[in-house]
Amino acid sequence: MKLITRIAIRLTLALAPLMTLWAVLFYFTMIEEINDEMDDNLETYSEMIVVRMLTHQELPPLNSGSNNSYSIKPINANYAATHSGITYSDVEVYIPEREEYEPARVLTTIFEDSEGQHYELRVASPSFERDELAAAILKWLAVIYFILLATVVLITLLVLRRSMRPLYDLLHWLDRY
Repeated sequence: MKLITRIAIRLTLALAPLMTLWAVLFYFTMIEEINDEMDDNLETYSEMIVVRMLTHQELPPLNSGSNNSYSIKPINANYAATHSGITYSDVEVYIPEREEYEPARVLTTIFEDSEGQHYELRVASPSFERDELAAAILKWLAVIYFILLATVVLITLLVLRRSMRPLYDLLHWLDRY
């Protein structure tokens, strides 16, 4: 087996796990960034609703054209004391217009008005299908993975072949001698 072939095989075996690790990190970073953006939007929307409720302004429609929906329900003080803070979750919500369940990112928070009444606010925004996203990312990462691997190996082989030309000339000269 030629030296260049061995180098190409070893280079491929060395790059494959590194590129796989890169693909996995890329996927999870992308999911985290999408969730972070959705969480920021949910926080802004929930703050607007809380401010309007506390200032007795008109609340937006429950299911506005912005794909965001919310629900407010009064709760007792015991429930409010045990469920304080903001929580995020990924759930399936029913969309009446489509008559089906869709994945959504939900923010749940509890607030208190000036009269001491506690409320639970749930704000939902449609999310992405994780299975579909994972399949699409996997498909395109595989394409990019093989193109990148082939390109790196090909360029390395060309550089090595060019660099080892004097060595091969010397070996051929020794064979003829």
